[in-house]
Amino acid sequence: MTDTVRKAGSTQQGKHQEVYEAHRKYPRLILDLPGTLVKLNEEIIKVIIHDLSIDGVQMRCDHQTAGIIYPSGKFIKPGKGPLVQIKFNLPVEEETRKVDATCQIFYISGIGDNQIAFGLQFRKFKGNSGANIDHYIMQKIEPVEDRMRSYLETPRSLQEISEFMHMEVNEVTEMLDRMKIQGDVVSYQDGSIWRNLRLSAALTEIFDTLNRLDKRLSEIEIRLNRK
Repeated sequence: MTDTVRKAGSTQQGKHQEVYEAHRKYPRLILDLPGTLVKLNEEIIKVIIHDLSIDGVQMRCDHQTAGIIYPSGKFIKPGKGPLVQIKFNLPVEEETRKVDATCQIFYISGIGDNQIAFGLQFRKFKGNSGANIDHYIMQKIEPVEDRMRSYLETPRSLQEISEFMHMEVNEVTEMLDRMKIQGDVVSYQDGSIWRNLRLSAALTEIFDTLNRLDKRLSEIEIRLNRK
C-alpha cells in the first residue's frame, strides 16, 4: 500500500467508514484482542480485533501489515471487498470459545499515525463460531440492559440515556428498539421530545393515576349525594 494510493483513498474511505458505523444494525463491543487473518493464498497475518458485533468486526494493524492485507490500498466499493478468514478467541464465562469465520473487507481507513482500521462483515461461520459470538454478545449486553432498565424507572429522553450510559445515540436507539420488542420499554411523545420509560414503571404510573381519578370521582359523588 503506497503512501500515494493511501492518501488518495483515505478521505473517501473515511467517509465510507463513518456512513457504515452510523448505520450499524447491531451494538458493538470493544475487545482489543489478538487475532489472525488468513488471506486466500493462506498467508497468516497477526492483527488486533478491536470491536465485535453480530454482523462483523473492526480489525486494526499498522501500515506495513495493512499493505500485506490489502496491497492496492484502493477505495473499496460496498460488497466488492476481498474475502479473508479471521480467527480469534472469545472469553466466555470461565472458558475460551473460538471464532473462525470468512469475512469480506467492507472498508479500510487510517485512524492514527501508524494504525489502519479494517471493517469486516461476516459471510460464513465455521463450526460453532456464530453461536459463540451470539452467546458472548448477550452475556455482555444483559448487564447493560439491566442498568438501562433501572435508569428508566423515570421517563428519560434519548440524549439523557446516551449521556448516562456513555453510549452513542445510535447505539442507545438500537438497544431501546430491542427492549421495546421484548416488552420492557415504552416510548411516548412529550411535546417535541420523545421519552422512554420502563413498562413496569409506566403501568404503575397508570394505575396510580387511575386510583387518584377514582378517588376524586368518589369524593365528587359523595358531595353530590349530600346536596
